[in-house]
Amino acid sequence: MQIRARATRKEAEDNMQTPEGAAYRKDLEQKLTAFEDPCLKQSSGDQHKFELIVQIGKDGSAENAQTQQRPDAFGGCMLRALYLSYTRKETPFTAPPRAAYWVVLELDPATLAASAK
Repeated sequence: MQIRARATRKEAEDNMQTPEGAAYRKDLEQKLTAFEDPCLKQSSGDQHKFELIVQIGKDGSAENAQTQQRPDAFGGCMLRALYLSYTRKETPFTAPPRAAYWVVLELDPATLAASAK
């Protein structure tokens, strides 16, 4: 499992090094606010940065989401929200540069809380 997790992370990092990957991450970060805002309220002031590795399907669905650290309240809520979106067959994101596209995101509840005010 660790070998697979490292390979997934490397693929996501490699994707973020390309111009199209960097542009896609910015777009994805904007669309994630629909998930972040409710999770920020539910996490009751949890202020820990959280790294999320997400696989986006060709249609813009969140096909997989994982972290290499133990998620706190905010992180757990984000993982749960993305999973529920997947089970409902929602497509909340723009189609990625290619199918099964891995992205690394760093989410900071403190920054989100400040920008929400």
